[in-house]
Amino acid sequence: MASITAADVVSSIKAIAGTIDFASLGPYLMLNEDYLRHYLSAILNWDFRLLNLTGAIQPVQLHPEWPTYKEQTHLDYGRYGQLTNGEGETEYWPKEHGSAGFIDFAIGDYESPEIGIELTMEYGWTHEEIVYDFIKLMDARNPFKVAISYNVLLRPAGFVDRVDEPQHLLDNMNRAIADASARLGDGICDDSRQLVFIFTETDEDARRRHWHYDQHLQTFVKGLPNT
Repeated sequence: MASITAADVVSSIKAIAGTIDFASLGPYLMLNEDYLRHYLSAILNWDFRLLNLTGAIQPVQLHPEWPTYKEQTHLDYGRYGQLTNGEGETEYWPKEHGSAGFIDFAIGDYESPEIGIELTMEYGWTHEEIVYDFIKLMDARNPFKVAISYNVLLRPAGFVDRVDEPQHLLDNMNRAIADASARLGDGICDDSRQLVFIFTETDEDARRRHWHYDQHLQTFVKGLPNT
């Protein structure tokens, strides 16, 4: 594997989280997670040359849209499918003979990457999208030693100053973990897999606040992780 560690990846994400600023970029509604994906991949490749396609002296180590199942390349990890719940809403669940789940970035050997990374950047809370990312990252069938989720919530001007929102958001984050865990059941990963789940909330005034998942306490807490 290239000379990159999980701490390096988290450090790059923390640098983005601490400086992310949409104030000068025009209407924030035009932005989506594709911007975030390209930005993070550019940083990682610049610092660690994980995606060197010219004169490479080692195999490519950064794999975008890595599939958890792909017959042609003999990948056979987690599979997933959609179910409709009692309220008529579509949910993602692990499924023995379902379809591949796609991981935004995997780092390491293509056949068995050590690090899985999922990203979201949305205006507001998108519960099912986040739950599905958590499911893929916490699925014991997938090979990751470290699972990283970075989620940016875009807000209108002045929003981050509101004092009535953080507890509601904290409840949503913990509910997403609970829903993902319940759907995985006995198929959830054990504590040997490091979970680094981070949320950044930022508004048009470039104000920010952050939360991360404390794996020991099994809850989200305020601030960025020390890792």
